[in-house]
Amino acid sequence: DYSVDNRDIALAGEAYFKVARNIDLPLIVNAGNIYIKAVGTEFNIKAYEDDGIIETTLVEGKVEITQSDEKKDESRFIDLNPNQKAIYIKESGSFTLAEVNSITPPAAAPVKSIYENILISPKADVDQVVAWTKGRLIIRGENLENLSVELQRKYDVAFNFVDEDIKKFRFTGVLLDETLEQVLNVIK
Repeated sequence: DYSVDNRDIALAGEAYFKVARNIDLPLIVNAGNIYIKAVGTEFNIKAYEDDGIIETTLVEGKVEITQSDEKKDESRFIDLNPNQKAIYIKESGSFTLAEVNSITPPAAAPVKSIYENILISPKADVDQVVAWTKGRLIIRGENLENLSVELQRKYDVAFNFVDEDIKKFRFTGVLLDETLEQVLNVIK
């Protein structure tokens, strides 16, 4: 009954959506215990089961994100506008809302609270979030521990660190279609 009675899907992993406009039949993505509703828009969802967060980045249009708390019998929701990213923290069940702007200077404006659990901060950019859809990986000041997670997913490999201090090293760059060996040589 998909696309007849509903456009509901479940997501574990990362996906980029370009949704055809249909007010009567919105797309609803279930990512863990949050739901992202879109009627005609472009957005990216990063919802890996082994990550402690779920990120939704809006490129165009509008989405509504709902999180239900069955224990308290209540729901919370936020609307995203273009160039915003919502970060849902699984452990605490709270949201952070980040302003996304590719031309934001490194000295970002201070974080400001708009609700108890929602913050706005200019810290990410759309190009970096959706680069994976073009086979690229944009790295900006990423520590090796987090970078290794991205590389594990991209190349389907596992990394083991023999020295904990190495995890703190930071890297910046763009990966296009390099082989894993080429990437490791650059890191080395």
